[in-house]
Amino acid sequence: AQIEIELPPGVDGAEGLALVRRQSGVVEAQELLRGRGWVAANGAVREVEIVGYSARLPRSFPGADAGLAGVVVGSGLAARLGLRPGERLDLVSARPTLSPLGPIPRQLSLAIAGVFRSGRTERVDRIAVPIAEAARLLPGAVPRIEVVASDLDAALDLADTLRAALPPGARVLTWQDLNRPLLALRLERAVMFAGVFLIVVVAALALVADLALVQSAKWREVGALAAMGATGRDLGRAFTLLGGMLAGLGSVAGGGVGA
Repeated sequence: AQIEIELPPGVDGAEGLALVRRQSGVVEAQELLRGRGWVAANGAVREVEIVGYSARLPRSFPGADAGLAGVVVGSGLAARLGLRPGERLDLVSARPTLSPLGPIPRQLSLAIAGVFRSGRTERVDRIAVPIAEAARLLPGAVPRIEVVASDLDAALDLADTLRAALPPGARVLTWQDLNRPLLALRLERAVMFAGVFLIVVVAALALVADLALVQSAKWREVGALAAMGATGRDLGRAFTLLGGMLAGLGSVAGGGVGA
């Protein structure tokens, strides 16, 4: 999601949604409900995150048919449980109902409308459910408002506008806040660059040290060449050629091993 809004307690969700939709730059806004539960089908049970949506399938469920409405499960979950569109599954909430006989699990039998393909490994499988069914499974869950802007940069500007327009206590989370671990890759890239740079510096110093050892070990040959008429430039060119050969062979060998 580009922007998600958590309304403070006491603020009606419908009023908050209407206030958000009136803001300039909002392309789409709808209520979401989130909670944990389990999917039971074909004798297997899997933990899932239940996402209830009110208008259309959220953009965080990509790869599904356009205009699809109903229960949508991930392709990985569908493959593991042997689910196909049109079949039914049992969705059990983590919030039971209290009764004189004790807690009774909230359970719904729902038909699958379609499958989405996120293209990434899901830490917890997600399932999209119409918000009416999600509200029955997740009583007391605080709804969020998902907002879509024209693009990611516009979403950051729109978030500042929403923070000023919404009541105090409302939390406006941008795509940067929701994907903080991914943004940490930028720091990782900088650290990797610094590490490789230091490796190259150490390798260059090692090459210089090797040439210095060769020069000290071959001082008799160097003196003989100088006595035979070799100039300082000739001797420098010889050591430069030797250094180039060592660096070239090392680069080729390292590249081959790396590949």
